[in-house]
Amino acid sequence: MADPMEKKQIFSIIDEYMTLKGPRTTVSQVMEFDLRERMVRVEEALKNLNEQFHLMLGQMEKRFEQVDKRFEQVDKRFEQVDKRFEQMDKRFDAIQSDLDKRFKQQQDEMNRRFEFAQEESNRRFNLQRAERNERFDLAREETNRQFKEHHEELMHLFHRMDRFMIWSFGSTFTAAGIIIAAMKLWA
Repeated sequence: MADPMEKKQIFSIIDEYMTLKGPRTTVSQVMEFDLRERMVRVEEALKNLNEQFHLMLGQMEKRFEQVDKRFEQVDKRFEQVDKRFEQMDKRFDAIQSDLDKRFKQQQDEMNRRFEFAQEESNRRFNLQRAERNERFDLAREETNRQFKEHHEELMHLFHRMDRFMIWSFGSTFTAAGIIIAAMKLWA
C-alpha cells in the first residue's frame, strides 16, 4: 500500500490540478484516474505476493539449515562413538600386553568375546546408519515434492494474474475507445 505521506502528496497534486483546470472533468479523465488507481492496486498485490514468496523461500532455507545442523550433530555423535571404540581398543591392547603366559587362555577368551561384541556393535551401528539415511532420503524427497507443488501453484497463479491483467487492460482500452468514438460522433 502507498505511504500516508505519498497519499497526501497525491491528493494535494490532484487538488492543485483541479483548481487550475477548473471543475470540468471529462469521462476519459475519470476513467484514466480509475485505470491508474487499479494499476497501482494490481502492482501492490504483485509486490505483496512477491514478498510472501520470498518469505516462504526464507522459511524453507531455515528448515534445511536445521536439518543440516541435526545431521552434523548425529555425525559428531558417531565420531564420539568411534573414538570410544578406539579408546576401548587401546585399553584392551594394554591389558593384553601386561598379561603373562599363565593367562593366555583367558586372554584368548576375552579377545574372542570382545571381537564378537565389536562386530555386533558395528552391525547395529551400520543398521542404524542405514535406517537414518533411508529416513533422510524419504524426508528429502517429500520436501522436494512439496516444493515442486508450491512452485507449480505459484506459476499457475502468476499465469492467471498475467491473463487477468491483459484482459483488464484490453477491456479498459476498448471501452475507452468506444466511448471516445461515441463522443466524437456526437460532437
